Amino acid sequence: MIKHNFPVKGGRGYEGFLCTQSDGPVTDSSPLFGLDCEMCWTCAGLELTRVALVNGTGQCVLNQLVKPHNPIIDYHTRFSGITSLMLNPVNTRLTDVQCQILQLLPPDAVLVGHSLENDLQALHLIHRHVIDTSLLYRKEFGQRFKLKHLAKVILKREIQSEERTGHDPCEDALAALHLAQYFISKGPREVVQDHLKDLWEVEFSGDTHHSFSHQSHSPLAFGHALYTSGKSALYLSTRTDETHSLTNQHLCRRQRCTTHREVVCVFRRVVQSYTLSVLQFSCGENLQQTPAQRQQHLQQMSVCLKEMCVLYVGPLPSDTTEKQIRKLFRRCGRVRTVRFLHNTHGVHVEVVFDHLEGAQLAVNHLKEHHISDCHIKVRRPVHEWCLDLDERVSERQRDVLNHHMIYVCNLSSKHHHHDDLLQTFKQFGPIQHIIRPAKHAGKRRCRHAFITFEHSESAQAAVGVTLQMGNRKLSVCPALTPPHMTSWTHTQTIVTETSPESAEQSEGCDQLQMEHHIQKLDGKVGKVFGALEKNCMSIVILPGIRSGSVDYLGLCFIHIKRDDTI
Repeated sequence: MIKHNFPVKGGRGYEGFLCTQSDGPVTDSSPLFGLDCEMCWTCAGLELTRVALVNGTGQCVLNQLVKPHNPIIDYHTRFSGITSLMLNPVNTRLTDVQCQILQLLPPDAVLVGHSLENDLQALHLIHRHVIDTSLLYRKEFGQRFKLKHLAKVILKREIQSEERTGHDPCEDALAALHLAQYFISKGPREVVQDHLKDLWEVEFSGDTHHSFSHQSHSPLAFGHALYTSGKSALYLSTRTDETHSLTNQHLCRRQRCTTHREVVCVFRRVVQSYTLSVLQFSCGENLQQTPAQRQQHLQQMSVCLKEMCVLYVGPLPSDTTEKQIRKLFRRCGRVRTVRFLHNTHGVHVEVVFDHLEGAQLAVNHLKEHHISDCHIKVRRPVHEWCLDLDERVSERQRDVLNHHMIYVCNLSSKHHHHDDLLQTFKQFGPIQHIIRPAKHAGKRRCRHAFITFEHSESAQAAVGVTLQMGNRKLSVCPALTPPHMTSWTHTQTIVTETSPESAEQSEGCDQLQMEHHIQKLDGKVGKVFGALEKNCMSIVILPGIRSGSVDYLGLCFIHIKRDDTI
């Protein structure tokens, strides 16, 4: 159980977990219970939002929504089916469902699930007797099948339908339960013989071992030798393409992470469980592109980001002026252009903001606004560049690089000073720096700022509070603009204030970008190296690149950790 990351009594990191009354032995008559959980992403990580428990006869004895204690960042609706509307009236907490499960499980109960360790970790529950169907049915080199595929092949059952939003935990728990019951009733040899072709895609020749061991006649590769010697390997990457030789041969546990920070966090958590770990960081790969490729990529990104700043507003009273529109929308952010549209049934305007945050605030706060008894609507554009615009906005909201940053607007020119902003927002926590338009850009332009806190909790607290500076009510929202692109729509200089000695921030050349990437990479490698045990060997490879007819050689660093110092 420790090897497969199950919570165990006395285990490191499981001090606050609740233990079930399952210290006694199990027998052939011990009851089986199918378990499945759905989770969301909060500021504290993955937390439980729904739990389902199915008894041995297939009856769902528990199907409960659970409200996390921490603010939710991503509901994972595509997979969990959970929405904010569903959780709003829920008062059930984690401790409540823990008590219900303890009451439902007899002392000799066996919990069944697919990748069950994740469900038990979400429940903060320790249970000794488990059957994990992802470990019962495995590919040749230990890679796990998806529950949906096993249900289709073994049970001839369709689950997790694409037509339905999210998974049904009762359905998944029941499928795992039936897979375990089938395996127990048939036995492993008969299961392999019956499904060797449709599940493992191998022709049965009467000798199961012979069928498996003679699939490949190629020389023994390093990954294969590692596996056959009983060693385990881990491969972590943020890239979607799988070019590593270990991953191609399905010889190790593969996990794709969304960010480099997640790569480091996952590695530090599971490093003790694997003989070999391969971590791939792709930061700086954009610098390997040709100038033409980079220019094309930046143009596409610029078009997409600009479209996210465009709003269409109307219908408006016939006597509406551009000055009225600017006055209405500038509380959300600086308005770049206002254009009246004449080929419509009523008066409509196109409003273009300088920042994504301005457009987002306008959509959220002005969609129910009235002007002279006219109920106006604020809409985003609809054409090929904007078909997935809502998803792109959601991606910006989930970007961990912006979790510490907020956007503030509707500032007056006399209060738009570093000290005033610092005094107003330091109540929420320590501030790293404030980014604002340069002073020479003109007073009328100094109405917004980006504030970066040291902790993401401070940024979340600042967004949820009504603030005022002077006689102005501030508009605050989470930052959406990528941190390295705070000036992507500007022609004026941007100033970052981290100390009394403020300096202008230019766009930077490739050399400065490369140095920045190397500094970030150095920090990540340092954290990885710090998680290693004594006498572990680490290899860092910086691949070379070819630009035209010139080859730039790569670098390779090899080091053995002799003590606990870095």
